[in-house]
Amino acid sequence: MDPISKFLVAYKIPIGPWGKAFFGFLTENFDTVFRAFSNGLNFILDGAVDLLLMLPPVLLALVVAVIAWFLQRSRPLAIGVFIGLIFIINQNLWKQTVQTLVLVVAAAAMAMAIGVPLGIW
Repeated sequence: MDPISKFLVAYKIPIGPWGKAFFGFLTENFDTVFRAFSNGLNFILDGAVDLLLMLPPVLLALVVAVIAWFLQRSRPLAIGVFIGLIFIINQNLWKQTVQTLVLVVAAAAMAMAIGVPLGIW
């Protein structure tokens, strides 16, 4: 190994311990803030999931297919969406799919809520 590589390997920057100390500090001092934010977000997300799961799965699949048709005006797309969602129902993965959909929509909304004002500013 050449001397420069030996030097770079010999003197490591302690990123791991610094990160552990930083997140330990955040956890110790701002735990109540994080818990309040987490509880509020869980309340909203769980409410949205429960609201969507109250509808019969086939009806919700049909609504999503109709929305896809209105957005793209494509009958093959709407049929494909409906068939795909029926397959998800058939595989007994409907609850997980709805949970994932709610998380993705919420994450996209939060990213836009943060990113658009920052981009304008």
